[in-house]
Amino acid sequence: GLGSTDMVTDGWNIYSSSNFNGVFTTNDSGTTWNNISAGLTSLYLGPLLITGPTVYAGTRSGSGVWSRSLITSISEN
Repeated sequence: GLGSTDMVTDGWNIYSSSNFNGVFTTNDSGTTWNNISAGLTSLYLGPLLITGPTVYAGTRSGSGVWSRSLITSISEN
């Protein structure tokens, strides 16, 4: 598995943070996972949060917070 540090859902997709692997999303109940970590500078991850059209991941080093538009990630997958 991914070794998840946190999981959240927007009602359609599940988002998971995984230390040393990044942030992933699935829209098929976990059968397949897509890496959406573009721009993530620290792979030592904390909690995830979804607010509006954005997913945020706390990082334990580097900038402190990473974010990604859900509109972008859905259209790319």
